Amino acid sequence: MTTLNSLPLSWARARVVEPQFTVVRLPLSGAAWIPVADVPFHMPFNVIYNRLAELQGNGFVLQLCNRALSRFVTRRGGQALQVGLEAVLPLQKDHQFKPSVEALARRGLRHGRVREVLAGPNSDGALARLAAASRHGRKPQLAFAYRTRLESGGRGFALVTSGGDWLGAVTLSRASQTGLHTELLLRHRAAPVGVMEALVLHVFSVLQAEGWTQWSLGGVPFASMDDLPGVKGGGPGYRQRLQKSHVVNQAGRTLKFAYNYRGLLNFKAKFTPRWEPLFLCGSRGLSWAMLFDLAHKSRYFHLVGRQAHNRMLNI
Repeated sequence: MTTLNSLPLSWARARVVEPQFTVVRLPLSGAAWIPVADVPFHMPFNVIYNRLAELQGNGFVLQLCNRALSRFVTRRGGQALQVGLEAVLPLQKDHQFKPSVEALARRGLRHGRVREVLAGPNSDGALARLAAASRHGRKPQLAFAYRTRLESGGRGFALVTSGGDWLGAVTLSRASQTGLHTELLLRHRAAPVGVMEALVLHVFSVLQAEGWTQWSLGGVPFASMDDLPGVKGGGPGYRQRLQKSHVVNQAGRTLKFAYNYRGLLNFKAKFTPRWEPLFLCGSRGLSWAMLFDLAHKSRYFHLVGRQAHNRMLNI
């Protein structure tokens, strides 16, 4: 059997002896959702999956898996639904950013400098304040979508003014021996133009110089290849052949007033990443009850309800 070393997004390689799973119980289906995990550096995904299968007798769900992981799960009798895209920047190739992005980055650097920040109470407080002051800080937040703190095994960078104010920040978790994954991308709602471009280009240059091979800018839920200009999707009828994937993605598109996946897609696309499909995987299938459970536990229904209420008040 081929050894798999990749992980679902927001799982991280860490200095632990045994895997440490965050387990969310799904009441309608009886399954377990594993949104976050810290796993040993040299433990293959195959072994981790077998451990989970022993621990979770009613089955389990993994979010935002790449194509290789989804194929592994389906070959083991599970099910995979495409639910988004991942933006990946190769670090050891001649990756070219658009001149317009480089110009924006230069504008952003007029307002401060990028600093690497360490995990701890100071960074926790600064990140919390920045999140509250971000464009979406006053909205209900999705639960278990990503790591909300800078943890000891991760990396953090912030664009800081001369007065010490954070205008933007990026936090990273370790996806593999040579790859990193973006957890948080935060921008102060009053930050000048170019702050996030300056952050991304600076972090890219740091990671490239250090010898990392890949940096994931993270996932874009509900997006598909059809959303990308000049990139072909799965062909005619592709979404219809994947009925549940079609329903999940159409729900996100229909309710984009609550979660603007298109804005996130456009932002990440400006860095000309390689796009990879992301899948929701269930070890014993993915029932409609399970999908309802996930929407409830992730607080997506709460987010939609609050945004719909606010929209009605503004009519």
